[in-house]
Amino acid sequence: MITLTDEELRMELDFNRNPLEQIKESPAEWQLGTWSLAKGHRTWRVGYGHELVPGAVVRTLPFDLDGKRGVGLLFESHIVEPRWIFIGWVPSNRASDAEDWVKFLNSEIANRLADKPAGKNWTYDPHDGSKAADIEDEIAERKFQMSLGVKPYKPKT
Repeated sequence: MITLTDEELRMELDFNRNPLEQIKESPAEWQLGTWSLAKGHRTWRVGYGHELVPGAVVRTLPFDLDGKRGVGLLFESHIVEPRWIFIGWVPSNRASDAEDWVKFLNSEIANRLADKPAGKNWTYDPHDGSKAADIEDEIAERKFQMSLGVKPYKPKT
């Protein structure tokens, strides 16, 4: 497990001054801050894309540094460079949001590594024509939602 020094954390918090708001969904990926995870293949990115490899994980990193208390989100890539990405942070009173995001993103990472497409509702099977209408309806609905703007992820309670 990767740990950050106080100086590394201080630098990341200085660069990421505003807390994370929510996970955003686009047709191709889940995005949190500037970090994103592809929905259809083994790729994550911050600008450039990188292969998602076994062992990759998002985790929380509670901190109390220079009078600022919160929970950071760290992506451990398990590749040589970059080994880790500081996704962002939330204040301590939003720690449950960070935990929900970590559970969701790690589930999606596991799906990508198992070669499963995104989300529980992704049911396309090219060998089963009976589901084609449902998939077409779902695609039309997603296109409509996307025409209204980026749809945020909302955790199920």
